[in-house]
Amino acid sequence: VQLAKHGVDVVSLYPGVVRTEGNVAMDKRGEWKEASGGFSLKPGESESPRFSGRAVAALASSPDLTKERTGGGEVGAGVGEG
Repeated sequence: VQLAKHGVDVVSLYPGVVRTEGNVAMDKRGEWKEASGGFSLKPGESESPRFSGRAVAALASSPDLTKERTGGGEVGAGVGEG
């Protein structure tokens, strides 16, 4: 919001649960369930790091999409699917 007067678009992305190497390692050690509060790392119930990157790429490659969403927060799944 403060950067709008300078023509800078800002979008905050929330990726949800991401299957990072660290999270997968915690799951293999049996630590993930308690540490995450019970969130699942199963495909379809969590995101890959690549999917999170797709959300960033979608915003970076579409000035109209970025302008439309500037100043707000977005769930990565909503941006990455588009």
